[in-house]
Amino acid sequence: MRRPVRNDYVAEVVARSREALGEPDGFTSHVLRHTTLTQLASMKCSRELRDRMRHPRHVGARSVPVFSLAFGVVLMMLLALTAEKTRAQAKAAETSASTGLEETGDDLGRNPLSASPNDVDALLLESDEQARGLGSFAPETGLHKAWEGFVNRLRTDHGIDLGLNYTALYQHASESKGKHTAAGGDLDFFGSWKLWDAAGSWPGRLVFFTEWRHKFTDVAPSRLGREIGSLWGTTVGFSEQDFSLVQLYWDQGSFEDGFHYRVGKIDPATLYDAGRYVSANYAYQSPAFSDNLAMPLPEAGFGAVAALYPFGDSYIMAGAHDANGEKTGTGDLDRGELFTAVELGATPGYGEVGEGLYHLTLWHSDAREKARIPSGRGFAVTAEQEIGPHGNIVPWLRYSYADGGGTRVRKLLAAGVGFEDLFVQHDDLAGIGVAWGEPRDKALRDQYVAEAFYRLHLTPYTHLTPDIQWIINPSDAPGEDSILVLSVRLRTLF
Repeated sequence: MRRPVRNDYVAEVVARSREALGEPDGFTSHVLRHTTLTQLASMKCSRELRDRMRHPRHVGARSVPVFSLAFGVVLMMLLALTAEKTRAQAKAAETSASTGLEETGDDLGRNPLSASPNDVDALLLESDEQARGLGSFAPETGLHKAWEGFVNRLRTDHGIDLGLNYTALYQHASESKGKHTAAGGDLDFFGSWKLWDAAGSWPGRLVFFTEWRHKFTDVAPSRLGREIGSLWGTTVGFSEQDFSLVQLYWDQGSFEDGFHYRVGKIDPATLYDAGRYVSANYAYQSPAFSDNLAMPLPEAGFGAVAALYPFGDSYIMAGAHDANGEKTGTGDLDRGELFTAVELGATPGYGEVGEGLYHLTLWHSDAREKARIPSGRGFAVTAEQEIGPHGNIVPWLRYSYADGGGTRVRKLLAAGVGFEDLFVQHDDLAGIGVAWGEPRDKALRDQYVAEAFYRLHLTPYTHLTPDIQWIINPSDAPGEDSILVLSVRLRTLF
């Protein structure tokens, strides 16, 4: 029988790893996580226990009319819900009776619904982590400690977990038909509230995400791509937006239960074709790497998504969403125009090499009559794999294709490598990537981009990321051979 998760046991193994590495208590680098995982494996502990220590930002495209297929898979999942729930409760009861310990479903590393660094669960975990900064001076420490105490009381007494972060971005382009410079900020407030069976085997939560975006210059960073004549933007987000309730949904289930679903106002961009570095707040700036340009993902709107874990490290995820979703409003579900998707994936582990992420996503988008956007279909493929002595080198590859759906990009191929804890500093991150995009408009030339960035923690709560993009053959600026875009991002977590 599989051993249940024991938080005190995990803490004991972590402490041993720290002592072996000669690191202070606050240090939890990738090297430490890898050492801990090796110790757990040598003790023949369960895979589920080892996954508790893995990096959460894993897992995370689409052809043919997927509408009926998506609903068929969702229906199959719903029919399995009762059986899966009964099985999970029986397993928990057996474990509790034999050992007096509780199992947990807290397993972001295996959960495709939380694969994106922009997902609320991933953001909450990121906010709880403390990195080792460049120096001991951290002017915001007092404020963070007060916030941490407040959130810990809410979590313990009421099952409420809250997070807050602020990100500022400055960009400058070497060439432009209009403005050369753009700067803006993004304030996010988010959280979850356990309302159903909080201490049981089938917990349910209400999850929310709010956002306020603003500009510091004449144009927001989201518009700089148009100014310079690029086929795509120079970043994702960083537009102008009033404070809005972007997401509000019910979340229930887990990997351990074999079934997981969400229903409510959901952002599809945090679900489908997700990847470890697919986030302009966390890693790459160019949408060629931090978004899927050949997939017409709608804005946040009413929808439902479910994930089924049939065996081992595999998953099936399917969902349907309002194709007219609107971040700042309620969308237009009454029109019955939907975006549907099915994703088949696996997150295999290869012992000392580390974990991988491999998935295929199929999508279909109904025609949007009011917006005059035709229907579309397509697919995307993603592969990424931890390698290296500590699993901190992560090569990745993404390809996507769109037939209709209103995307400006018909085909996109991107590849790169992430280097985590490059200088043995917890959560410092470097990345390089190259991409090619074929426009839907055959009159335009293909566009290429190369990008490199380095993210380092100035303090345990604040990180700085210099970044450079080299855009070659900008499709909407035929007179330019290439354009350099320099960026600096500053992000503070609470």
